[in-house]
Parts: sequence; C-alpha cells; structure tokens
Amino acid sequence: LFWKCEPIVVAYIALVDAVPPSKQAILDHIKKASRAGPELDVAVVTLALDTLLNLRHEWKEISDYAVWIRMFKAAEPTASAMLAAANKASKAEGGKGTDAKTLDAIEKRLEQLEFVFSFTRDVSIPLRVTPDKAQGTLRVLDQGDLRTSKAFRAVISMFSQLRFKLIEAGDDFKCPLSLEEIKDPVILKADGRTYERKRIEEYLKDHDVSPVTLEKLTTKELVADTRMQDRRKAVATEQELKNAALRFMEFYIFELCFKNGGAHLKNKKLLNDFLVALNGGRIERASIDIVSSHAARVCLLTALYDL
Repeated sequence: LFWKCEPIVVAYIALVDAVPPSKQAILDHIKKASRAGPELDVAVVTLALDTLLNLRHEWKEISDYAVWIRMFKAAEPTASAMLAAANKASKAEGGKGTDAKTLDAIEKRLEQLEFVFSFTRDVSIPLRVTPDKAQGTLRVLDQGDLRTSKAFRAVISMFSQLRFKLIEAGDDFKCPLSLEEIKDPVILKADGRTYERKRIEEYLKDHDVSPVTLEKLTTKELVADTRMQDRRKAVATEQELKNAALRFMEFYIFELCFKNGGAHLKNKKLLNDFLVALNGGRIERASIDIVSSHAARVCLLTALYDL
C-alpha cells in the first residue's frame, strides 16, 4: 500500500525540508496520530505554517530575511496543494472530514505568511528596514482578517510609520550658476548660498562678487554642504519608500483582497475605502497614493464592478 501513501509522505518530507525548525514538532505529531488522512495532513501543514509565522520574531539581522523567504517559497506550494486536497476530501465526505472553519483558519495563516513575504521582499529588503522596525510595522497581522477596513487602514498607517520626513526636491537642489541639479554641493561662506563645486570654483577665478547677491565677497572660502547631501539621500529614500509601498499595495488589493475574484471580500467599510481611494481621497492621512497609476485605478474599478 506504500504507493497509495507515497505522495503524502513525499509532501511531509518536502515541508520538513522547507522549514527545518518544524521537523521535531511534525514528527512528534505524526507519532501520536491514530491514523493517516486529511486531518493529519492539515495538522502537519498547520505546524509548518505556525513555525514560519513564529520565525519572523527571531529576525536579528537584515540577512535573516533571505533565509526566511527561502523557507516560505519552498513550503508554500506544498502547503497550498495539501490544503486544496484536504478541502476536496472534506467536500467529498459531505463535511465529515476536516471542518470548514479549521480549513478557513489555516487559509488565513497562509495569507498572513504571503503578507509577510511580500512586505519583506518588496519593502524590508530594498529599503534595508531593520528587523525591529519590520516587527513593529507587521503588527497589522494582529488584526486577524486582513480583508477589513481596519486592517487596510492599519496597512496604510504601517507605511506612515516607516515614512521618512518628506522633502520636496525643487529649486533648492539646483545650482544658481548652472541651473542644473547639484551633485557636489558646497557653500560659499561669504553669501551662505549652495553651489555646484566645479561651477563656483570656475566662477571665483574671475569674480569678486557673489553670483546671487552681487555683493563684494569678503572671502572665497568654500565648505561642503553636508545638510544638502543628507537631504538628497532622504529624498531618494522617500521615493524608494513610495515605490515599495505602491508595489505592496498592489499585492494587498489585487492578490489578497480580490483573490478568487473577491469571493471572501465581505467587509462593506473596506469596499467604501476602495471607492474613496479611487476618487483620490486620502485615508488615514496616507502619505502614499494607494492606487496611483491609471492602470491600477481601472483594475480596481473593474474588480469592484465584478463583485
């Protein structure tokens, strides 16, 4: 009879290999099980998923993200296949197998893991968000069901907490001499203005007045403008954060909330939030455009219409 149970044994081994820290708990549970079948399969999947969820609390270094991501990517296909098989078996038995509530709870665990995976891949790693900050922002998982207005607003607040102070790039970053973006900023001490180093050095060879105030210079000393350098870095980080947030919001809205055509999307307040976002409204004083592109707006409107 080994050929009958071979596929599930292979699946168990695949889960243990994908999430090594779950090995002992899974083996102990199998030893105590009275029989094999869908209920045992669901229990094994639950142990693997719970281990993955708990492992995020052990992140210490940014390098730990990659290890966790590898485990999730290796475990997810097997876990999803085993849950689908258990669901099918339960329906075939007329609901006498694993009950729907248990399967639904495990599906939510898997969605939480997908949430952590996407946040880690699209936000934490590109922006080098430290584990302590990542843990703080991932408290949104404590909301339980992620397809609610409360969870959606928590996601938006999550990015507000990560957001650096917004600095608008404008004329402050242009050299008064070249009218081009400053790459090597220096301050002319005599007038307190910031210039591109090369351009102001060339100017000072033949001039004794400020190029901005036209007043006679008391000194031609130049000092590096470290504040502008810091501001330029902040602007770059701000844009990276916005890009990461938009990628993540696309996952949250289209891959999570409207998964399976929005079959599990029941929260009316969340639907209203989506309509507000479509209309350009701000939710929770969001610092990002939740659906910024025309294509995203069309996709969201279509998804809402199809409900």
